[in-house]
Amino acid sequence: MIVEIPGLRLVSEANAHEHHWLRVKRAEAHNDAVDLHLRPRRAPAPPAVVTITRLAPGSLDSDNLQGSAKHVRDGIARWLGVDDRDPRVTWRVAQRQTKRGVYGVRIEVRAWDPRRVGARVVAEGAVQRVEVVLGPDALRAWGASLLAMAEGARPDSRLALGDVEIAVRATGGAG
Repeated sequence: MIVEIPGLRLVSEANAHEHHWLRVKRAEAHNDAVDLHLRPRRAPAPPAVVTITRLAPGSLDSDNLQGSAKHVRDGIARWLGVDDRDPRVTWRVAQRQTKRGVYGVRIEVRAWDPRRVGARVVAEGAVQRVEVVLGPDALRAWGASLLAMAEGARPDSRLALGDVEIAVRATGGAG
């Protein structure tokens, strides 16, 4: 499911030097916008992968980008019926540059089905785990690619599944 909320401006909360009540009003506006756009839709049961994309003419660095999406994330979590710390939900934040004066937010929610071919990245504290589900043919093909790499016939092996790509490279030495 993909939903776009035109006009919603995600700003760096850490760099916004403003009165506390302006932050509160922005949080309410973000929550209201998310609720308005998601409430009519049926929320998938976790596990799920949620991508929040900030649409704006300028870009933010990675830590400010995460912070800018906080209130949108809270609203989505409420719609999903989970706490935003729930490990069954994988959160991603991205940004896409637009032409001058155009702002918005794009929300993509994908149900994760561990029985279907796909991949997702799960953060567990400081560890990033990649969960991959492959069918027999794809598993054989990737196994053959890894074997060819181990035998020195190729320098790397790549597996792309949706928006996740896994690249495995061999070192020059033994081990």
